[in-house]
Amino acid sequence: MILDLQDFSDATALERQILEWTSPRAPISIPAGRIDFRDPSTVAIAATGGRGPHPERVAAMAQLRPLLFGVGWKVLDLIVELALAPSSKPNQKRWTIQAKSTHAQAFDGIVAGLTDDVDIWKRICLVYVSTTDARHALVHRRLQIDTQGAFVNLIGKHLTVTVDEQSAIQGLALCSSAIVLRQNRSTRDRLILAGYLNVLGSLHGSPTLPSSSEDRWTVVINSEMRSGRWTFDARSMLQRAQAHAPKSSHFDIEIHLVGSGLAAPIIGALEVAAEQGVTSFDPSVAEPWMNP
Repeated sequence: MILDLQDFSDATALERQILEWTSPRAPISIPAGRIDFRDPSTVAIAATGGRGPHPERVAAMAQLRPLLFGVGWKVLDLIVELALAPSSKPNQKRWTIQAKSTHAQAFDGIVAGLTDDVDIWKRICLVYVSTTDARHALVHRRLQIDTQGAFVNLIGKHLTVTVDEQSAIQGLALCSSAIVLRQNRSTRDRLILAGYLNVLGSLHGSPTLPSSSEDRWTVVINSEMRSGRWTFDARSMLQRAQAHAPKSSHFDIEIHLVGSGLAAPIIGALEVAAEQGVTSFDPSVAEPWMNP
């Protein structure tokens, strides 16, 4: 039984590694590209993500997708179990899936980084509950899959789990587990979680949320000093960046201080600066949007 963060980390280590290797998203270590706004007459866009996966790997992943769904579902299951740890009884040996599903339907549990955001936690719980029969069908070898790869003829309210939903559950499990292990959730994390949860909308039945893909873009700009501060209109830059990468709502920002003599640029999270309405800054003062 999962009682604490170390238990969760140990119990999901292999599953998280498998999801990292097989997730349809690009690895976090590979940036999508750079959008360079430093020349006012041109915009330089360089995609750096490399070529797509080999066709044989894509075919293999398609064959393995049901098993990968099971891996992702197990991670979500253990997140729910970790959240319920404070509710466990003395000498309790295990939680049944039925008991966890009952608690999840009531959105019970406490786990740092997830349960404090009611909109996110509610959707995660409902996705977990609505895919429980798909998990049972997979484990007990009665899963039916159509020619498109969707799970079909399931029992309960949700009779189908599409290929896109299966892939989104993998991403949701991986992102959620990273937040659980860090015990905090950033603005960027929420956008990415919401992106996966929006794909899973038919399973949780809740409205869409502001979201983003996991693609990592870096926006490069120049900044000049005015009245002792360096200018930087974060909201305007975010809007310009989204025009070039419309699936993303989060961007790294690389600010070069013109005339400062500093070789190293200021690095940070553009969407956080935009949320705070940043228009100027002092590089000697650490702000929440800056990387330490």
